[in-house]
Amino acid sequence: MHRLTAFLRLIAFLIVIILFVGIAVANRDMTLLNLDPFGSDTAALGLRMPLFVMLFGFFLLGFLAGALALWLGGGTQRKDARAHRTSAKQAERAERKAIIGGAKPQRDEMTAGKTDSDNLIAPTLS
Repeated sequence: MHRLTAFLRLIAFLIVIILFVGIAVANRDMTLLNLDPFGSDTAALGLRMPLFVMLFGFFLLGFLAGALALWLGGGTQRKDARAHRTSAKQAERAERKAIIGGAKPQRDEMTAGKTDSDNLIAPTLS
């Protein structure tokens, strides 16, 4: 199954590359990107480049803007994950310290007073 997935990814990648090359060949005419808001004909604030460079540049700029927005939006999830990871490490250290010290590790409210067999779900007959 892994080989099929890798093969399909390779085929998809080759198709994308062929499309990009086709766009580059079809749009290699020089184009002026005028950055002058007043529309002067001299274009003091302009860039002259092939159209495909401009298209790929805007594609890359949009990709990076989307990646940045996604990263900024996931900040609270990353913060929560760090807090959970820290509390899990602290609980693990406390349990290890309790075991080394000879005391029983403290259990949370959900498992207090229960044995491992109590946590198993017994099959029901219907």
